[in-house]
Formats: sequence, C-alpha cells, structure tokens
Amino acid sequence: MMSGVHAMLGAAVGSLCARRGVAFLAGLGTHVAGDLAPHKEYGAAAEVPLVAATLWWVGARCGWNSPAFWGALGGAAPDIENALDRFGLCDGAGPVFPTHRGWHGAARDEAVSQAALGVLCWALLRRRAVDKRGASPIE
Repeated sequence: MMSGVHAMLGAAVGSLCARRGVAFLAGLGTHVAGDLAPHKEYGAAAEVPLVAATLWWVGARCGWNSPAFWGALGGAAPDIENALDRFGLCDGAGPVFPTHRGWHGAARDEAVSQAALGVLCWALLRRRAVDKRGASPIE
C-alpha cells in the first residue's frame, strides 16, 4: 500500500483517539491492516513526495500535536524501512516490520482503490473536525 494512504488511514483512526501515543499505536495497527490487503509497491519517486504531502496536510489541517497527525505518523512509520532499503541503507538485512515480509497477496494495480480509501479517510477526518469544533478546518 502506498505510504500516503497508510498515513491517511492512520490519521483517520488516530482522530478517534484521545491521546497522541494511543493514536500513534493505532496508526501502526492500521499499517498492518493495510499491508494485509493485496497491493503493489510503488517506487520512491512516487512514495516520498506523497507521504510528505499527506503528513504536511494532516499536520497543517488537524494540528501538529493532534491525535490525527500522530496516527498518520504511526501509519506511515513502518515504511521508513522500505525507503531505507530502496536507497540501499539496510545492508540486506531484510524487512523488520512483520507485514513487510511478503504476507500480502500480489495485485496488478489497485491505485483506484487506494485513492478511494484515501478519500474515505479524508471524509472521516473532515467529519471528526466538524464534530469537535463545530466548523471544519479541513477543506
């Protein structure tokens, strides 16, 4: 799954949490769930800008210390090892995060389903912002 989608899923679930630490752990859990679905990995040229933009967007819209942002960090954090591996910085040690060991099924191209999941998460974040503040800062 694309790291940006992992971050959005983590943000959506993290927004349901009251504390940042719990939100980060919930984000890690969403990473596991996302990795178990059949998916295709994309190159660093697509992944790095997408996850950076997603994290910036969540932080700017929800707050840098919000549970949503910490959930997004938790959702994206396990893919740091993928980035290190892609840049040849892992010394061939293999993946550490359990679902990065090839547990997911192969997929031809599920970019549309990932985009749909990202939009669904955005909608949840927007709804949560309205519920908590009475007016949505997310547009």
